[in-house]
Amino acid sequence: MDENFRILLKVAQLYYKENLTQQEIAKNLRISRPKVSRLLQQAREQNIVQINIFPPAEDFTELENELEKKFGLREVIVTCVDDINQHASVLLELGTAASKYLHRIIQDEDLIGFTWGETLSTMANLVNQENKMNISILQMVGGLGDPDKDIHIVDIVRRVAVAMNARMILLPAPGIVETDEAHKILLADKSIKQALDLAPKVDIAFAGIGVPGLNSMIVKGNIMSKDEMQRAIDLGAVGDIGLRFFDIEGNPISFDVQNRVIGASLATFRKIPHSVGVAGGSDKLNAILGAIRGKYINTLITDHFTAQQLLL
Repeated sequence: MDENFRILLKVAQLYYKENLTQQEIAKNLRISRPKVSRLLQQAREQNIVQINIFPPAEDFTELENELEKKFGLREVIVTCVDDINQHASVLLELGTAASKYLHRIIQDEDLIGFTWGETLSTMANLVNQENKMNISILQMVGGLGDPDKDIHIVDIVRRVAVAMNARMILLPAPGIVETDEAHKILLADKSIKQALDLAPKVDIAFAGIGVPGLNSMIVKGNIMSKDEMQRAIDLGAVGDIGLRFFDIEGNPISFDVQNRVIGASLATFRKIPHSVGVAGGSDKLNAILGAIRGKYINTLITDHFTAQQLLL
């Protein structure tokens, strides 16, 4: 056997099977470390060493990559759901994935914004303490629904802030006011203006993606009337983020109710560095598509059933 080929095999054996470092191999064989590196590269190029990756059954890396490329998203996180029809199970898996994502990317001084909904409420329950400095949690849309319910946005913001020992910044206003005059007056309020002015400065936003419907939480919570919701649907609304409605192509829906919302605009969500949509289930498909096409989210956390449907 040629001596050069013999030493190549020896280096590959020591590195890949014996788990020696390149420095240890260089010392043992009395050759330079750069030569060890060159021999390892040569072993791969000549297929003497072949590296295979065997992902577990629940690995969705390829699916995530396909969605990122198709829609130009910053990142997609796909989680496994045993039964897409089990609402509680879907909420738990998405909430778990969202809380893990938050802990992975958060940095000192971050301003984190939240909208509302069941998925984000579940996420809030799963957020753990963080050793980051000067974190702030911002309410991005006015108070929604029954204050006694844990999907209320103020409660979501409070639970996350307490868990992370972070500063809490509330938006002390309703989600929708009844008149244009009331809207104008509230926007002039110092505390409300301060919170809304911070929305474009958010580093990470977690957005629940709603589906318009006459039985939706927005109607049941008396945030919008059935007639108002029906008008949104008739105008082509397929989804909303923080009460801002959009169609399947991501175009904003314009009607009188939208002029009375107190909260971050869809245009604001477009500018946020990490705008994270957390949604799953077959009923959310068109809403997710609209949010992606409108570029209101650049990161998506969803279940594998919905992810596969998005590729069709």
